[in-house]
Amino acid sequence: MRSKHLEQNAQLKNQPGNSSVGGSDSTHKFVLSDPYMKLFKLSREQQEERRRAHIQRANTRHMKEEADLQSLIRRLDITFFIFLAVNSRRFTAAGDGEELKRRVRVALGGAPKTWRGTAIVSGAKSTKGLHMCRHLHRAGWRVVLVDVHKNWAAGARWSSCVAAFKTYPLPNMDPVGYLKAMDRIAAEEKAKLFVPVSIAQYSVYEAMAAERLQRTQGVRYCTADAPTVAQLNDKIKFTELCQHIGAVVPKMFPITSGQQLMELNSRPGVLGGKRFLLKSIHYAATHRADMFTLPCEPQALVEYMGTMGEVSEARPWMLQQLLQGCEFSSYSVAHEGQLVMHSDNEACLSCLDYAHINSQQIWDWVRDFCKKTKASGQLCFDFMKDDSDGRLYAFECNPRCSTILLNFYNHGHVAEAFFTPQAVISHGKAPFTPHSSALLDASDPLPFLGLHYMQVPALLLRNLRKGNTWQKVDLCTGKLVELGGD
Repeated sequence: MRSKHLEQNAQLKNQPGNSSVGGSDSTHKFVLSDPYMKLFKLSREQQEERRRAHIQRANTRHMKEEADLQSLIRRLDITFFIFLAVNSRRFTAAGDGEELKRRVRVALGGAPKTWRGTAIVSGAKSTKGLHMCRHLHRAGWRVVLVDVHKNWAAGARWSSCVAAFKTYPLPNMDPVGYLKAMDRIAAEEKAKLFVPVSIAQYSVYEAMAAERLQRTQGVRYCTADAPTVAQLNDKIKFTELCQHIGAVVPKMFPITSGQQLMELNSRPGVLGGKRFLLKSIHYAATHRADMFTLPCEPQALVEYMGTMGEVSEARPWMLQQLLQGCEFSSYSVAHEGQLVMHSDNEACLSCLDYAHINSQQIWDWVRDFCKKTKASGQLCFDFMKDDSDGRLYAFECNPRCSTILLNFYNHGHVAEAFFTPQAVISHGKAPFTPHSSALLDASDPLPFLGLHYMQVPALLLRNLRKGNTWQKVDLCTGKLVELGGD
């Protein structure tokens, strides 16, 4: 067959008007054998039509697979509801019976006659993302849960509170693709509310998406604007802002080069006889628990600097005075300088137990900060009460949702804080309901199983394939703490 085509091409080449490459004939034509001619005769419009048809077939196949999966999930959901209903005294607290019945009706397809609207919630991998869905669903919202492609197996996607689950590109790697995906999801789902449940790397991009959705589609959101999120995320800029408004913060030194770090370590007098903690300004999952302090032996510093990566104006670090005492965290929702919702608790690294402590000192600090900065959105602060002087020092701000949201459990005002904050302000501090499990809920059992038997195994298999270095599995945030991770 090959020789036959070669003979045909040779005959065509020798005909008048045809020549081989490099020939002198200005009317040169490159002739292909018949099996390939159709491909080159397709117009650009025809090629585009074929491409669209291919994408449409792929989307149809994907939608069918997703529908089959959702059908399976619903059957599993109903089975668990029946089991837990029979054993409700063992699994439910007083007052949860009606909620269990309502969720059974939803699982069977009996949705409320009218939803208040559709709310988009990000952060499917985390416990706080699941609880945000539960709060909004309980308040009558249809919830669409979203996250990056990596978290396709998130346990929260199986929740009876979630009407749809969608994924998008990594915001920090493909911001344009992310923004376009959010535009499409909001338009398709006719969203009225966007509640970001961000992680550090995505918080600025989610703020950008929120502002864009409000501008183009009229979607309400609950986060600070992107420049403010960027400022509060930056530990150096946050410290400078606190100093400007008179809030108490630890002493710090911005670090923009390795040489500067070596010089400070060699001059302990500059540090005033205090110990200082070395922190990365850019999020680094594997450095969070290092607790490396100065002054120290020069060789120890040289060795640690070898793990730090770039230290420059573009990627600064900081030295922050190390305090000794009890550590606390708070989570608040603010609206135009007023506190709408607030909770606080004792904190630790990788905190897994949350209990509201109702500290007046923390309430006053957060209230004053919000008032002086006219803050809006979700704010999480980290504090240290120093043993030496008894003062409360704020050493970090995370302008996004916190797992402290779990302290509100089934409180009815949470959803209103995001959509009608002015109506909630008058309530002040909210009462809190004790609870034992953050995941296992008789009214919504599948996320518990999904986390342990799908989400975590999927992350471990992905890591095994990539061979990335990792430290631990964090069930609270639903991730592997790994090099370059989230």
